[in-house]
Amino acid sequence: MQLLLSFLLLTSAGWFRETLFENWAQSFKVDEVVYEGKTAFQDVLIFDNKTFGRVLVLDGIVQTTEKDDSYYSEMMVHIPLLTHPDPRKILIIGGGDGNTVREALKHPHVESITLVEIDGEIIDLSKKYMPWDANGAFEDSRVTVLVDDGAAFVANTDEKFDVILVDSSDPVGPGIVLYEKPFFAHCARCLNRGGLFVNHNSVPFMDTKSLELTKANIPQAFPYLTFFQATIPTYAGGPMVFTLASKERFWESLDHLESRAALLHKSL
Repeated sequence: MQLLLSFLLLTSAGWFRETLFENWAQSFKVDEVVYEGKTAFQDVLIFDNKTFGRVLVLDGIVQTTEKDDSYYSEMMVHIPLLTHPDPRKILIIGGGDGNTVREALKHPHVESITLVEIDGEIIDLSKKYMPWDANGAFEDSRVTVLVDDGAAFVANTDEKFDVILVDSSDPVGPGIVLYEKPFFAHCARCLNRGGLFVNHNSVPFMDTKSLELTKANIPQAFPYLTFFQATIPTYAGGPMVFTLASKERFWESLDHLESRAALLHKSL
């Protein structure tokens, strides 16, 4: 309730102020509040801004905007799906707004996508208020949506995947389990031979916690890893860092990249 009251105070003055970091904040002018409420898991605010379009905020933190969602989702999805020589079965943990599902469906090789989102109301709200995010992806016959805890899913499933994309929140509160050793170990077990794992590590210039947790906890599960980065305007403070990891060496046989990129371009 306190968080929602703070939303009301901020938006009544015409601005939303995100205070993700202790000593630095960013503000968005609120042209119109589209939705304000609370799910079983988190507070939700959706508003319009002339520069960024529609903005989705969860627990006071900007998750995605209409203007720059592709900056994040394209990097998270296309780098691993082009790196993998034959990505057919994809697991996405989180990503209830549908951005990562939308991008993964652009790859002709993909035969099935399982999306595991703990908060089903976010899927419904995104469909209603930000339908361009998924762009119909949830209705695609290749997509299975499970409203479930992602950490519990990988701990209990017998399914195997070619690529696992963890489109999660930052390691705060319950989300920290997605950066711990048991979760990485379960993800490694769920990958087919040659499979790839991706997560994000926030913006290290502002907060190194995500990256430090990943670097400390992932090597036992994934001995071969590298990091890549992307600049996303609403994730302010510098480039966001992503992990690309595998149980096998994956960077010595990338002769397929040019042909795969051409195939993707042709399908767009």
